[in-house]
Amino acid sequence: MSSQAIWHVLLLLLLGSALVQGIVLIAVMRQVGTILLQIRPPRPGMLEGGPAIGSVLDLPDAESSRPAIVLFVTPNCAPCRELVPVVPIAARHYPEIEFIAVITGNDQQERVAYAETIEGVAARPDLHFLHDRWNVPGTPYAVGLDGGRRVIQAGVVNILDHLEALSESVLHGDGKLRESVSAASTNGRHSREVEAAPSSST
Repeated sequence: MSSQAIWHVLLLLLLGSALVQGIVLIAVMRQVGTILLQIRPPRPGMLEGGPAIGSVLDLPDAESSRPAIVLFVTPNCAPCRELVPVVPIAARHYPEIEFIAVITGNDQQERVAYAETIEGVAARPDLHFLHDRWNVPGTPYAVGLDGGRRVIQAGVVNILDHLEALSESVLHGDGKLRESVSAASTNGRHSREVEAAPSSST
């Protein structure tokens, strides 16, 4: 075999090795991204934009004294379609909070049709203008408000854990996300996972 042929073979082997390494790297990055989405709660500043923490917002037609989580979703948003079905679960876990799904997008008929598919929480295609008014950078995006309509937290949400962590932050009103039910129970809130043991009579 000539030296030129040997160089061709070595070059092919090198290119093949680089291709395999690239595929492996992409797979690892995808796995890391998935893990981060599962363990990292929404935090302000993950995306540029959104309402300022501590600012007071106007939320039309909402109960004035009740904390709220306003979730912005879009009909053609794949992460939104995965998130929307678990929003009622968060609403059941946190009955103190009013959950509002704001449907955004330019097509009114599409917004209304999408709102009709959302169950268990208030779906508001008519509040789409809040997307621009609150400077929302994308979807799915949630804004947590206390009873005085003050922004406690705002950020990207992808899974139920994110919504529950945001809910804990809204209820405690201190701007810190609670990342587990056990952490919430240490602050005087009963765990929703395990029923409290009955007190023994004396």
